[in-house]
Amino acid sequence: MSNAKKSAIASFLLVSESFIQKLIGLASTLVLARFLVPEDFGIIAMATLCIYLAEVLSDTGSQQYILSAEHVDNDVVNTSFTINLIFRVTFSALVVLLAPFIVDYYEDPRLFNIIYVLAGLTVLNCLRNPGLWLLKREQQYGKIVKWGLIAKCLSVAVSITMAIVLQNYWAILLAQLTSAIFFLAVSYYIHTFRPKLVLVNAKRQWRFSMWVMPQSLLGYIRTQFDTLFVSSLFSQSALGSYHTMKYLAYIPCSHVLEPATRPLLVELSKIKNNPSHFATQFNVTLLLVMSLALPITVFLFYYSVIVVDVLLGENWSSFSPLLGVLSLIIPSYLIFHHSNRAVYVYGQTKIAAVYELLSMTFLIAILVTVKFDSVIQFAKAKVWVEAIASITYLIYVSTKYNGMGSTFRMLVIHLPVIFSCFFSVFICSKVPSFENSLLALLISGTVFVGTFLTNMAVFLFMLKGTNREWAYIYNLINRACLPVLRKLALNKEQ
Repeated sequence: MSNAKKSAIASFLLVSESFIQKLIGLASTLVLARFLVPEDFGIIAMATLCIYLAEVLSDTGSQQYILSAEHVDNDVVNTSFTINLIFRVTFSALVVLLAPFIVDYYEDPRLFNIIYVLAGLTVLNCLRNPGLWLLKREQQYGKIVKWGLIAKCLSVAVSITMAIVLQNYWAILLAQLTSAIFFLAVSYYIHTFRPKLVLVNAKRQWRFSMWVMPQSLLGYIRTQFDTLFVSSLFSQSALGSYHTMKYLAYIPCSHVLEPATRPLLVELSKIKNNPSHFATQFNVTLLLVMSLALPITVFLFYYSVIVVDVLLGENWSSFSPLLGVLSLIIPSYLIFHHSNRAVYVYGQTKIAAVYELLSMTFLIAILVTVKFDSVIQFAKAKVWVEAIASITYLIYVSTKYNGMGSTFRMLVIHLPVIFSCFFSVFICSKVPSFENSLLALLISGTVFVGTFLTNMAVFLFMLKGTNREWAYIYNLINRACLPVLRKLALNKEQ
C-alpha cells in the first residue's frame, strides 16, 4: 500500500474515532446530567485541573519522538517508555503530596480521594504498551480506533449504571478507572511488543524532550489564560458564553482537522532528507488543510447567527457574534500545528518551546495592558494576536527549512482559496432569507459549499500547469478518481 493511501486511511480513521467519541461523550453527558448535580461535575473538574497540569508538566513527547525518529529499535522504544513512566509517576506522586494544600484551597475534603484516583489513572495510562506507538508509526490505526471506541462505550455504560445506583461523582471516576484498566489490558493484546525499563537512548531523547516539556506547559498557559482572564474581568454570563462559543469554535479543529492531519508527522519524517520534496509536501499539506479550514472559518464568521440558533437555540442568539470572532482562531490553530510538525521532524523542539514562550508573553502583555469594554473586544484581540504569532512562526519555520522561494510560493498558492471563500459568501448573500434557521443553514451551507468547490475546481485546472503544488494536488485527485472511473466504465460495459 502506498504511503499516501496509508496516510489517507489513517486520517479517515482518526477523524471517525474523534467524531464518534465526541457523539458518545455528548450523549453520556446528557444522561449523567439527569442523575448527577452540577456540584458533582464541578468537584471532578477541580481535581482534573490539578492532575491535567501534572500531566502537562510531565509530557516528555515520547510518542512524538517515536513517530518522528529516523531509526527506531527496541532500545529506543523502551527508553521512551521508561522516561515517560519516570516523569508521569513522579509528577503524579507530587500532586498526591500536595493534595492537602489543594483541599485547603478549595475547602472540600472530598477532593482527597478524587485526586488519589485520578493520579492512579495517570500511572495506569503511562503503563500502556508502547507498541501502540509503533502501530501509529506504521499508520496502522485500525485496531487502536476499534478498541478505543469499545473502551469509550464501556466507560459510558459504567458511568450511567453507577450514576443510577450511586447518584454521585463516583460514577464518573469509576467509569474512567474501568476504561483505563480495560485499554491497558487491550494494549498488550493488540501488539506483541513487551516493554522493559532501560535508558540506553536517554541522552538522545532528552535533547528532544527537554524542550517538549516547557513547550507543553507554556502552551497550556497560553490556551487557558484567556478563560481565566475572562472569569476575572467579566460577568459569569459572559464567561459562560465565552467558554461555550470557544468550545464550538474549536470542534472543527480538535475533532476533524487536527486528527485528519496527525499522520503527516510520520510522512514528513520519511522525506526530510530530500529538501525539494519536503518543501513541496510541506506546502501541499498546508494548502489542503487550509482548503478545509478557511471555508469553515469564513462560513462560521458570516453565518454564526443561524449556526447558534440551530445548535443552541434562540436564547443564545445574542452571543452568536462571539462564535463568529472565535472561529477565526481555526486557521491560526492549524498553522501552529503544521509549523510544529516540521520542527518535530528535524528534532529541534527548542524552537517550538521558544515560540510558546514568546507568543504567550505577547498574548498576556496585550490582554493585560489593553482595557476591554466587552468580551467581544477581548475575543477580537486574542484572535489578532494568535493570527500574527502563528503566521510569523509559519514563515520562520518555512524559511528555515525550505528557503525563501518556497515560503513565498506557499503564501501565494493560498490566494485562490481565500478568493473562493469570499466569492462563496457573495453568492450566498444573493440567496433569499428564510425564517426557519435550520432551513436557512441547510440552503446557505449547500450554496456556499457548492460555490466554493466549483471555484476550487476551476483554479485547479487553471494552475495545474503553472504551479508544482497545485499540479501535485491535481495528480493526487486524478490518481484517486481514476480507479473509480475505470470501475464505473467496466460496470457500464457489462
